[in-house]
Amino acid sequence: MQVSGWEYLKSYSGVLKIAEEIINIITILFASYYGHHQKIYFLLTVASYATLYTGILLLLHVSGVIKKSSLPWFWIECVNCLILSIVLILAASIATSVLTKGFILTGVVGFIAAGAYILDTIDKYQLAVTVRARYVWTTPNLPE
Repeated sequence: MQVSGWEYLKSYSGVLKIAEEIINIITILFASYYGHHQKIYFLLTVASYATLYTGILLLLHVSGVIKKSSLPWFWIECVNCLILSIVLILAASIATSVLTKGFILTGVVGFIAAGAYILDTIDKYQLAVTVRARYVWTTPNLPE
């Protein structure tokens, strides 16, 4: 079901978006603290993009723009979450290949973020394939 406004934050999709934001911010903090290496910079870039993307979409959902729009937002979100999850898995794998404590910790948080985006991809796919009513048919007022 598609909800907007503050009710969106209480839905499964809203809680998932908030969790993604928190995990991405933790990934950025860990990568900034532990990493002065080219492999960590890639994860930092991906997590920064993911934070920006998720924050913008969260604001669009809360403001109700997505519900009113005729664009296929769920397909856009589904594809972008899928791409983000694949790139996050790649970046976290590269980060953990350094094999130091801080880099492994940062990579594990990146894997957790990728898992959250995989869940979001599944959720958005289910919402995208669900048929939405475009028109509401009512019984006309016919004279007797």
